[in-house]
Amino acid sequence: MEKCHYTWYEWNVEKGKFITDQCSEEIWESSRKYCIFHDPSSGKDMELFEQELQKKLDSEDYNFRSYYFPADVDFSSKKFGKDVCFDGATFKKNAYFSGANFQNAYFNGVTFRNAYFNEVTFQYASFFGAVIERDLQFSSREIGQLNFQNVRFLLRGYISANMIQAKLRGAELENVIFLDCKWPKKVYEEMHMEDEGLSYNELETIYRDLKQNMQRHGDYSTAGEFYFREMECRKNAMREKRFSANWFKSFGYSLLKYTCGYGEKPGWVIRNSLLIILLGAILFFFSGVARVGADIPSEDSPYIIDYSLDSLDFSKTTFTDFYYCSYFSAVTFTTLGYGDVHPIGYYSHAIASSEAFTGAFFMALFVVVIARKMMR
Repeated sequence: MEKCHYTWYEWNVEKGKFITDQCSEEIWESSRKYCIFHDPSSGKDMELFEQELQKKLDSEDYNFRSYYFPADVDFSSKKFGKDVCFDGATFKKNAYFSGANFQNAYFNGVTFRNAYFNEVTFQYASFFGAVIERDLQFSSREIGQLNFQNVRFLLRGYISANMIQAKLRGAELENVIFLDCKWPKKVYEEMHMEDEGLSYNELETIYRDLKQNMQRHGDYSTAGEFYFREMECRKNAMREKRFSANWFKSFGYSLLKYTCGYGEKPGWVIRNSLLIILLGAILFFFSGVARVGADIPSEDSPYIIDYSLDSLDFSKTTFTDFYYCSYFSAVTFTTLGYGDVHPIGYYSHAIASSEAFTGAFFMALFVVVIARKMMR
């Protein structure tokens, strides 16, 4: 009998180019062009379809490229000992793969109505360009690399998996809920951006989509981590063209990164503030400050703290003096200025002015960062 007319392009490693391949199945009696598997009619003989499908499974022939499944199909708990190819297949109803064990599985360009991949095992799984018309339930016992690039989730998707080696470029994630997923500090595409041929602008889009997804479903902690990476990619994109307007602007992003983690690290603001106060105390200790007040015998002859590098003279009052320098640094940083300690000399005045300006900036920054966190 005549062979099925279905053909496809496939990459041939030996020839180094795409070649045309043809289905080896015979045209079935109720069709003029296609075999029972590729026939897209909804009224085809399902009893024959299931019989022929079982024969393929028994012979471990797992090439289901562009097959048309008009009714429910159940591969639950199936152990596929070889690579599986469902590229271009259409599942018009429910597709059950729960508990299945795959080696390498290819679902590129597949159209699912409802798909259930609960507790599956993959070495590699690619859903590139797949369309989920209604629901996807995906959870894994064990998984290697996962490709969700350009997948369209038209209604709902529930994913619970290790996402350390997941590709997500171009995926429409608006309707996806990630449940207890394990995320890397940097997504797979950023770690392999040269191999994947990606730019920082494309990486920024990936992180933005993930951030918006997490915000939409209330996972603000993970959203903050993705926002941090989004800003990092934006900064790196600005630096690709040296001495441009964006190149200079990128240094402002660096300042935000190290001072407050782009607004996601309020603890960094406190840490940096304490370091600045400590640095100020050390500088005042050596540049000179004067103490005046009730605890000084004579206000007309203030107590001078000045451990000049030229004449270091440590004594039993050294730690007390450093305490007062720290105190003066703190009140200068917070712009309180009680007046009981004041700078003397050009260097101390310059240090005090700089610290007061920096302190005002950091206090405002801390308020903004905390408010941003609380508003979420």
